[in-house]
Parts: sequence; C-alpha cells; structure tokens
Amino acid sequence: MSDPMPPADEPKAEMTDFDAKGDDAQMDVPQMMRPLYREHDEPRDGFEPIPVWMAAVFAVVVFWAGWYFATHSGDYRRDAYDSLAPRAAEESFIPRTPEQLTEAGRQLYGQCAVCHKAGGEGVPGVHPPLKDADWVVGKDAKADRLIRIVLFGVKGEMTVNGQKYTVPMSGYGAQWKDHQVAAVLTYIRQAWGHKGESVLADDVARVRGEEVARKYIDAESFTAEELLKK
Repeated sequence: MSDPMPPADEPKAEMTDFDAKGDDAQMDVPQMMRPLYREHDEPRDGFEPIPVWMAAVFAVVVFWAGWYFATHSGDYRRDAYDSLAPRAAEESFIPRTPEQLTEAGRQLYGQCAVCHKAGGEGVPGVHPPLKDADWVVGKDAKADRLIRIVLFGVKGEMTVNGQKYTVPMSGYGAQWKDHQVAAVLTYIRQAWGHKGESVLADDVARVRGEEVARKYIDAESFTAEELLKK
C-alpha cells in the first residue's frame, strides 16, 4: 500500500541532508524540531489529580446524602413508613395483647433511654440502672412503686444495687396515659432477661386514684423513703 499523498495546497517540506553537505551546511532548527512537535506524551502509570469541580460536586453529594439520611431515617424502624402498621407508642393506640404491650413499651422506652441507656445500664453515679436493678426485679421491686416513680418522679437520695444516686427524675404522669405507663413498665420488667410480670393499665389507674391529691410536678415527686413505705 502506497503512502498517502500530501494535500496539493500544502507545500512539501524540504529536508536538508547535513551528511551530504558537510560542515558548511546551515542548520534549520525549526525544520529539525518539526518531527518532535508532532509527537505526543508517552503514556505513563500513576494518579492524576482530581479536578477541583469534581471534588466540589462529590462533597456536595456526600453532604446532601448525610442530611437526607439524618432527616428521613425514621429512626431506622421497620414500621416508620408503613402506613398500615400500628404506632404502638401513640397515645391513641391501646395494646390488646401481651406482645402489643411489650412493643409499645419498647418504643416508649426510647424516652427513658436518654438517661438509663438502651441496654438499661444507666450512668454510674448519675442515672441508676434498670437492668437487674433491685427496684425493678429485686427485693424492692413492686409494681406499685414503679408506677409511682413513672407517674410522679423521684427526688433525693436513692440507693440502687448498693450505689447511691441523687439526680432527680421527673414524672410522666401528665404526659402518658395509663396504658402507656403500663407498657413501658412491662417492657423494663421483661427486657434484658428479666422475668417480671406485666403491668396493666388498671393497676396504673388504681395508683392514680390513690394519689389523687398529689400533683404532677417535680416538687411533689416521691422520695425513696416514701416509696419504701408503700
């Protein structure tokens, strides 16, 4: 196959034969460099820097993704976006079975976990534990005492599993209905390997009636001494 002919309008470059003309030949530097100008850089291994615009777009996408997951996670609950699933922790949902009571308590316990932690271990010296606590499943564990604590709160010094605690706890009696108090107490009496009995809404209603003169304010929270007399 013959070499392609150059276009007719392009003058043919005249190459100087320096060997033929000897030392008197005059060097044409542009002519000598012309072949080098046609060459491209050799391919090489390694990493090229990322363009600034690409790094900026990537940063924006990562920021947006983090914001989206933080605001649309639904607490990563399987029922968060299921319109047919009952909201066990909602005030209008009344548990009808032991399973529903426990599930409602598990969801409501999220408010308690801020202090007592998800595993019920509490914070040593600050917030008492609920897991294996004598006030929950031990010698001082009585459903009516726990009901009073959740309804009205507790103040003053309190000894749990031999350790003293003085940080007060506010009650939930003004916020939670009877079945919600019963649900969260049932949960902590049966979670973490506990074998306690369920607490019923009727039990909570009875205790409310016995304490009808007491207000749901921190100033009228129970002390440990008062609870032990109940």
